[in-house]
Amino acid sequence: MAEYVNLQQEECDETAAQLHALHIRCLEEMREINGRIEQLSEKEGGFYIEKISQKIKELLEALEGQALAVLQETFDSSEKEMETFCRSILETDTAD
Repeated sequence: MAEYVNLQQEECDETAAQLHALHIRCLEEMREINGRIEQLSEKEGGFYIEKISQKIKELLEALEGQALAVLQETFDSSEKEMETFCRSILETDTAD
């Protein structure tokens, strides 16, 4: 290798922390949006339509119970891959 990346452990740690924080924020925001939509579709929420409000509630429950769980798994996996990537670089990119 002609040039070295010279990646430092602190850079890996900081990047991993930023990625984790981003994932947490995404999940929190999605749950918040779900809550807002659920409130709107209740009778007192201002957007209640008898024929579709129950369907909206079911859809939001599916999103919370299934889609967000898959998203969480994907986020966890990407964080592990980031750790593996950094570890590989740190182990092979030496100036020896």
